[in-house]
Amino acid sequence: MYRGYYRKMKEVADLEFPAYGSLYFIDSLLSSASKQTLDKEFCIGTHCGPRYWDCNVSDSRYNDMIEPNQGPCK
Repeated sequence: MYRGYYRKMKEVADLEFPAYGSLYFIDSLLSSASKQTLDKEFCIGTHCGPRYWDCNVSDSRYNDMIEPNQGPCK
């Protein structure tokens, strides 16, 4: 029972992607500069995790320094 589970989890863990970001459908509303195509259905785009976005509206410490880097990153 656990071997089957292990094999499936290992398949998932062994997947390699060409970039780091979040998985989107290819026809999502991302700009072409913000996505890397995987196949006919999916692409990798900007990371949707809050650590890569300025989520603190009242915290202006980084707003004027640099553009946010939300990926996708190689």
